[in-house]
Amino acid sequence: MWKLIQVIKRITSCKSLQDLISADYINHDVRPLDVRIISPPHHLSAGRKVTLECESTGSRPRAVMTWWKGSQKIQTGNEVISDNGNLTLSTLSFVPTADDHGKKFTCTAKNPSLSNSLIEDTRTITVHCK
Repeated sequence: MWKLIQVIKRITSCKSLQDLISADYINHDVRPLDVRIISPPHHLSAGRKVTLECESTGSRPRAVMTWWKGSQKIQTGNEVISDNGNLTLSTLSFVPTADDHGKKFTCTAKNPSLSNSLIEDTRTITVHCK
């Protein structure tokens, strides 16, 4: 945030706003602003495949997304990056079992260029047996 404030203070010394954006702001690393699990509902059915989706915004360069089941890192599915690079969407598909009931699934986003930039969102799932 302090880098953005420095940039704003320098607006008067730039020839144009476009010069400011291209020369000063875009080239700075920015922490992820938000990460959130956006689907599915909390209640899942055992044996029925589900896809969790998590989105992160604001990171420059793009956020590296990681999924966790409890304290265990799990393989990430697909990642989609928006055209402007501001939004990263990560999906995780799996078939829940009765053992997954009450487990916490966490999605993390981190700017690989910045230490202490990790943010996370957690969802506790309920699995209904057939």
